[in-house]
Amino acid sequence: MTTPIPELRFPLSEQTARKLVFSHWDLLQHLARRRFPNDDNTAHLALDFVLEKLQEEGWHRIRSWEGKGKFSTFLGVLTGRLMTDYVRKIYGHQRPPKWLTEKKDPIWREAYRILILDRFERQEAVSLLETNHPDRDRTTLERIVSEVIGHCPPRHRYQDSQGIAIDSIAEPASEAPSPEAELEPQPRALLEALESYIRGEGDLPDEARPLLEKLQAHLELSDEERLLLRLRFCEGMKMAQIAKLLGIKGDPYKRLNKILTRLKQACEAAGIL
Repeated sequence: MTTPIPELRFPLSEQTARKLVFSHWDLLQHLARRRFPNDDNTAHLALDFVLEKLQEEGWHRIRSWEGKGKFSTFLGVLTGRLMTDYVRKIYGHQRPPKWLTEKKDPIWREAYRILILDRFERQEAVSLLETNHPDRDRTTLERIVSEVIGHCPPRHRYQDSQGIAIDSIAEPASEAPSPEAELEPQPRALLEALESYIRGEGDLPDEARPLLEKLQAHLELSDEERLLLRLRFCEGMKMAQIAKLLGIKGDPYKRLNKILTRLKQACEAAGIL
């Protein structure tokens, strides 16, 4: 899903900065899920924190981008730092490991932050370091990244103030579906189709795919309308926050209800409700 972006002029306007952020919404979600792979709730809270920080002072952090390099790289680094701020706010500062404190060159701490705290992949980390340190040899940067990875276990996670690793906390076991639920796949398939339509994703179970095709034949939502539904029902944001982020004028609930009415009518017209 993309949000139309006006021709870029620098310095960026608040409106352009906001649209740039939401045109990269999938990237923000990906970064949040990668940072908190075992905790969807914390990922959502962290993403809320990032959005609140990004919109401060008229999106001044985004407007500081001057067009150098890819915006996605700029946003990814900025988001990673803000998520680190969120973790520190919630769990406190994490003491760097002894081997890292023994390194004199600050690039080692930067590599550690990018890989372990910001959770970028190996090649992404090398590229970021290469961008930030054009005077450094790529082979040297690759060696640094490899050594940092070698020092840290793959499932390295933050710890809370009690020293308990976040990923060691078991997620609640899901309840086994009842026999009645097994006999009624239609409602679940409909929900999957609706969520896929809202998110703009195409990867669906076989039973939900024909429902989505029927729905699409009777409904066309703008990118902003999809994003509103996505923020409200998939991300669980409050309407006041959504209205502020999307610049909705007037009563946001009226806007939401109109979209929901159209969605319901489309489902009825498609014979899936």
